[in-house]
Amino acid sequence: MFKEDQIKAIDNHFGQGYLDQVKDKLETYENQWHLSHFEWIPWCSANLVLKCLSRDHGASVLKLHGGFDNYLGLEAKALSHLNDQVVCKVYHTNMNKGDMVIERVEPGTVLRQEPSYEKRARVFLDLYKAIHLGHDIMPEFPSYMDWLRRAESRMDRQVLKAGVHKYLLEAIDCYQMILDQGHRIFLLHGDFHHDNILKNKQGGYTVIDPKGVYGPRLMDLPRYILNEYLFDGFDQAMYDRVVHIIKIFSADLTYSQKEIGTSLFIETALMAAWCLEGVEMPDPQEVKRLENTVAFSKKIMDDLVDFN
Repeated sequence: MFKEDQIKAIDNHFGQGYLDQVKDKLETYENQWHLSHFEWIPWCSANLVLKCLSRDHGASVLKLHGGFDNYLGLEAKALSHLNDQVVCKVYHTNMNKGDMVIERVEPGTVLRQEPSYEKRARVFLDLYKAIHLGHDIMPEFPSYMDWLRRAESRMDRQVLKAGVHKYLLEAIDCYQMILDQGHRIFLLHGDFHHDNILKNKQGGYTVIDPKGVYGPRLMDLPRYILNEYLFDGFDQAMYDRVVHIIKIFSADLTYSQKEIGTSLFIETALMAAWCLEGVEMPDPQEVKRLENTVAFSKKIMDDLVDFN
């Protein structure tokens, strides 16, 4: 099933012996969930992901717990508490093992492939307005403030990381200011961006891979905006694009441009802190790149009009 180079990549990422567990699980799920035709999707994240066929549901995806934090358990629960007209379907779960089978969205073209950033923004906005349902607080999900404070507590005090740490502390203050505005708290997707939005057979888009986190709905906007420029640099043209996207969102939602810009700064500072978490000897150039990315979002926040 796995080629030699795939076995090496999986062993390097998940550790020796992990594949033995995978083979046992596949044998179990073949019988229990009637799955077949497994094909590894060569992307080593926190979990092992395989295409498969389900006797009952057709084309599916099997996600196997990778031995890290139990993100899959939260993902499965988040999918069941977000709008099922927007997110992918969950077919089977094994919460004890942290495994699940979900709908395979086909053709699966990511929203990033849409060449017009304005059309991308409109697609995202329609999904954003539909995805949140609102639920009582479930203790297994973290809050966005939990994310921020945990990231801050895990940052060591290396001089090289001081710039990112300073931004993170400011982001925590900014997030508290947003909470003080009295926004209603929702279960959020938590990683709502282009590459988690896939073209479906009906010609629309389906959302995948939620993290599940509590916070104001506002905080499900900035990851999308951040991913507009995260890989493409930040020149004046990109600045103008990001501000335009913020204005599109603000005009169609209840948030001021300043609130959206502030959420972008918060998310960017958190992303930078996550990138440095556990890195004992970070590359100075990478640290500088992260600082510049946060500085770009801070400039946007500072340049936008005040809170309504």
